[in-house]
Amino acid sequence: MIARTLPRLWRRFPPRAPRVLGHAVPMYVHPVLAPATWQALTGSDLGAGFAVANPANGPGDQPEVAYQDALGALLAAGTPVVGYLDSAYGRRDPAALVAELERWRRWYGITGVFLDQVTSHPQDPRDAVRLLDRLRTAGATRVIVNPGVVPALEWCRAADVVVTFEGSWADHRRQARPDRLRDVPPERLCHLVHSVPPGLTASAVAAQVAAAGAGIAGVSHGLMPNPWTG
Repeated sequence: MIARTLPRLWRRFPPRAPRVLGHAVPMYVHPVLAPATWQALTGSDLGAGFAVANPANGPGDQPEVAYQDALGALLAAGTPVVGYLDSAYGRRDPAALVAELERWRRWYGITGVFLDQVTSHPQDPRDAVRLLDRLRTAGATRVIVNPGVVPALEWCRAADVVVTFEGSWADHRRQARPDRLRDVPPERLCHLVHSVPPGLTASAVAAQVAAAGAGIAGVSHGLMPNPWTG
């Protein structure tokens, strides 16, 4: 009886496909040039994800009114926003990154950061922990790091979210969930996938990202060299 019942239950209640828990939106386009894009993002449910603001490879040297207005609208609507910081693969002085964090807070009211171009495997892994501790001591409430590949586990232990893949859809299709990240909750792992074919459905991309172990997905149809400006 049980053997005959299981196939019927399988058809009625098939296994759920993996699902994405949040969306990452790199907003690398000026609000004056793409007001409709910014307006569409306002109030969007990003789940465990985030939007990345990036006026000038960081907050820039002075505040911009257009960004203050656009980011103010996002924050007022409850959209999670983090500010871009460029680590330059460890070449930036941590004091400069802390100063930019302060500009994000003072000019735009943003206290979370997206630390880009981090060294995936520092010579001394403790450097990763020390850098993030320094940013948190300076007021960072959420720290997302982007090595773009599977990094040293110290990044996963210290950061709130780690981008463990940034690349094309063609490359992503060859991704499998790394064994050493199996204990990291999916909402703390993010994949940024560009060059996605226009005919591909969002559910197909989400299923592939989730199957590879990430709970947050950023997706773009844009192509290199600047896939996140559209």
